Amino acid sequence: MSVNGTISRLRFGWMNIRDRLSSDAAQTQTPWLFIKTVLRGITAVLALISLSFFAAAIPLWNRNLEHIHGPNKGDWQDGIPIAPLAVSFLYNTFTSIYAMRTAKRVPYILELMIDFLIWAALVPALIFATWGGVFNVWQTATTTMDPNSSSAMVVMCDVSTNFWSRECFPDLYPMGLIEIAAIGFGVPVWIFHVFLFVHGIIERCTRAQRTKSQATEMIKNLEADGSNIGRGRPGMYPRSYLYT
Repeated sequence: MSVNGTISRLRFGWMNIRDRLSSDAAQTQTPWLFIKTVLRGITAVLALISLSFFAAAIPLWNRNLEHIHGPNKGDWQDGIPIAPLAVSFLYNTFTSIYAMRTAKRVPYILELMIDFLIWAALVPALIFATWGGVFNVWQTATTTMDPNSSSAMVVMCDVSTNFWSRECFPDLYPMGLIEIAAIGFGVPVWIFHVFLFVHGIIERCTRAQRTKSQATEMIKNLEADGSNIGRGRPGMYPRSYLYT
């Protein structure tokens, strides 16, 4: 009974938030407020999952590998995406909570600027993470004849043949899978921020055009009202005329 009551309360709360955002959106001519709030909530969850996977991959990488070129020997390529993903998580969480509590959007300039900074930073970050991922060096092990047995095949682990195979370097494959998961959750974060940025610009331009059209229509109505002053509107006559 308590479980059903909890589900009912959650459902009622969700419907209340949806109706409040939708009704406020209709009044402020921002019909995308509810949809964007949902998208930002999803983006926040994806960003948190992605940065968690990147953070988990770094100690594994540093324990088993190191860069032979450059001043930084550690797993810097998996550390770069963490900053923009953290900003994405914090910002989208804040904007989602703000919209649900106030039924309003954050200032347009702030929204546009943060979305741009996040997706622009994620482009090189995800490229470096993909380029430096250990999954790029995965290889299938090759077998050779066992010198001690003419009928047995063995995997020889040496630098020239099977060094990066699962049989010779088993820790490499969990690291690669974690990196793939991190990138896989990070790409939708980038896609959502690009969409929100582009849609924000389009929405702003559409609103400006609508405002301009309304202002033009208002000016025309005022000019029409001014031309009718002194002679009355059609169907309207001075009161003295009616009693003559």
